[in-house]
Amino acid sequence: MSEDLEKITNDEQVILHENEAEDPSLSEAIVLPGYDTVSEQKVIKSVKDVFKGFDYTAGISLGFADTEGLAEYTRNTMDDIKAVSKATRVNQIYHKAAVLSRFWYLSDAINTALSKGEYGTNAVNKLATSLHKSVPYIYHLRAVATRLSVVDCFLLGTRDLDTSHLRKLAQVKDDTVRGAIIQAFLKEYSDTSDPEVAVRAKKQFVAAVNSNLNTTAIELGTSDPLHGGSEIEVSEEYSEMSSQLQLWTNIAKKASNGDAVDAFVKASESFYITDETPDAEDRLSDIQERAQDLRNLLDAVKAAADSIQREIDSLTGVEVTKKEE
Repeated sequence: MSEDLEKITNDEQVILHENEAEDPSLSEAIVLPGYDTVSEQKVIKSVKDVFKGFDYTAGISLGFADTEGLAEYTRNTMDDIKAVSKATRVNQIYHKAAVLSRFWYLSDAINTALSKGEYGTNAVNKLATSLHKSVPYIYHLRAVATRLSVVDCFLLGTRDLDTSHLRKLAQVKDDTVRGAIIQAFLKEYSDTSDPEVAVRAKKQFVAAVNSNLNTTAIELGTSDPLHGGSEIEVSEEYSEMSSQLQLWTNIAKKASNGDAVDAFVKASESFYITDETPDAEDRLSDIQERAQDLRNLLDAVKAAADSIQREIDSLTGVEVTKKEE
């Protein structure tokens, strides 16, 4: 692997969640029907389209000599439903696998094109600008092609992962570790018989990826080092400001995570200690001392945030300075 591909960045690195959504640019909203657009006639047509030969009126008018006749009708209907449900699920699974495979082919096309070095300097930055993506995102795409195989992506797709999972998985630097994460996930989630197994397997996969994410940073320059260009800084001041903005953006994302805040509030509201708790007084004292330490830290964070916000506001007044001859 090219040494430059080790520069996969943590500039845009957000902790992966087991329910992480698909990349917004790859998702298309589907307008769901409501009572104003659906009639019983439409429902009957929809069912007939799926269940060939279905005729509800005929089914009822047959009459049943006894309960066994009704039971047989019920069993046959449930078998039909099971067969169509399975076919639908299989179709969804393999469509999702095809989606993630196509994403790998896209990543490979981008990596191959940029590796040839035919687009001049700063090609990655130009591509990112054209796509309205960040430079790190382009490097993440290239890593999918170089660190994962199309078979990896296909198999992960059958387990209902998304392209966001692939991009984060590709940031795991060690080939052996990355392969072990994939193998463990595939082994744990080998069929769809138990939904709880699927949920658990995804959580374990996400935890494994998060604990092994590559944290090597990349310098954002005006050249594209991936095809041999030299690294030329825009300017020392620009690089430092860009780095600080990214650093504090990452910190703010974590601090403002709504789920984390809700979890803390819920835990706090539910917290109590009874005298049956071992060393109850000591345990309570420990919690209260740590809570006060956190309170002091948050006060410091607020003060720091105020200072940073003032400087952010001042950036709006910065203009390009004409260099004196």
